[in-house]
Amino acid sequence: MRVARESIAVRGAPAVQVELKFTRHGPVLWEEGARALALRWVGAEPGTAGYLGSLALDRARNWKEFEAAMPRWKVPSENIVYADREGNIGEHSTGLAPLRKN
Repeated sequence: MRVARESIAVRGAPAVQVELKFTRHGPVLWEEGARALALRWVGAEPGTAGYLGSLALDRARNWKEFEAAMPRWKVPSENIVYADREGNIGEHSTGLAPLRKN
């Protein structure tokens, strides 16, 4: 585990010192004895910031640009619907989902 020590400012009180623990699976949410629970989330993977896909989608002016924007949508998983005045109608169920062994 990698341990980071942080100081958190608290209004009207002394700062609180905390230890943040991280594993290769993500941040540790719970720890008791030799056991720990770490969170791995697809949104923490490189290139998955939620706004990236929405920026590309918001700029789409036609069906071709809508289709080109869809691969950029990573999180959150969504059903995204498109329609325009030219009669194009479509839907994508898009986003990342974890693949877990066992």
